[in-house]
Amino acid sequence: MKQNIKAAWIILLLFSFFAAGCAEATAKIKSIQQVDLIALKQFTASHVKDDFAMSELMRNLAGGETVQKIDVSNSSLKVWYGKNKRDLSEKEIHDFWFGDSKTLEKIFLYNAIYMALLVPDAEEIQLNAGGRHFEVPRSAMDELFKKELTGYKNTAQLSNKDSMESLLNSNQKKIQDLIFSDSFRKQFYQEHPISNK
Repeated sequence: MKQNIKAAWIILLLFSFFAAGCAEATAKIKSIQQVDLIALKQFTASHVKDDFAMSELMRNLAGGETVQKIDVSNSSLKVWYGKNKRDLSEKEIHDFWFGDSKTLEKIFLYNAIYMALLVPDAEEIQLNAGGRHFEVPRSAMDELFKKELTGYKNTAQLSNKDSMESLLNSNQKKIQDLIFSDSFRKQFYQEHPISNK
């Protein structure tokens, strides 16, 4: 009887360790589809110099669990993605960003669009991951928004929370369509390439 109880405890402990290991191995990094757009809306009209808001915004965007560093100097919003203090392995991070050849392109574009929409005083956006570098000026994002987003007029409207709520609500599907369009991304990155750095 004692041996059965001992064996049961050992099996229970082994099962617990196995379950914990599996949970750790399946740690998730937020994909575009997992971004909570309602949570993003709280950052409407954020200021680039507000370190806390920028940190929280980056954490809520795709890949936010891998943010290493944010620099908001010179009205630019610069983000580096990679290994940070979270319990993610280098392999998990590499597989997330580079497992599919298009993931980096999609996430850089998605995050740049929302960063430009939610932080109207960011004059430039720079994103870096795994030695890859992307930058785009505010003026280029404004041109993109005027051409592609219904109801977008100019950067001034991004500071009005009601106007922004309406703009975001009416363009969510359009933004998703742009991100997942191979032809749109190809055209966009011809003008604003991702480079090795």
